[in-house]
Amino acid sequence: MLMVGNSLLLHGVELDRLKALTANSMQVYPIFLEATGYYDWLYGLRRLFRRGARPQVVVVGVGVNYFLKNGVRQDYAPMLFFDAEDTLAVASDLHLDRTATSNLLLGHSSVFWDTRSVIRTQILNHMVPHLEDLFLLVNQKPAIPRIRSLKRFRFSVCEGFASYVKQTVRN
Repeated sequence: MLMVGNSLLLHGVELDRLKALTANSMQVYPIFLEATGYYDWLYGLRRLFRRGARPQVVVVGVGVNYFLKNGVRQDYAPMLFFDAEDTLAVASDLHLDRTATSNLLLGHSSVFWDTRSVIRTQILNHMVPHLEDLFLLVNQKPAIPRIRSLKRFRFSVCEGFASYVKQTVRN
């Protein structure tokens, strides 16, 4: 079983217990990256399948807001999830402008570019005391969007690879 998702799945599943319960029937391969959504995992799974992954079951777990977001994570995801051709496909699928497309391409090919926002955040954390508390005052908790239809969110990428996809959407 390939289990992919963001922090909601990471913190919502007791991996040791799951592995113990399924030890006789399957192996569990978890891949978690915080703040990832539908398009991150769509292209991440495509890349894994192209590279030979053939899980019997794929579990995708992300929060509703991340599942419905028409975007990709700008740091880490380009280097970890996308091949160069995926980067151009993502840009096309999401109708990204040239600047955003360039950022994805640079993020795919440069570790520095891919991690620049993390570096900036670490510097701010060291320079500004109680930075996280300040952001809680500025960033309001987003409302849960109305779900029109989940039918458009199919991981057709798994078709042809004999994988069953279990989509989990959590608030």
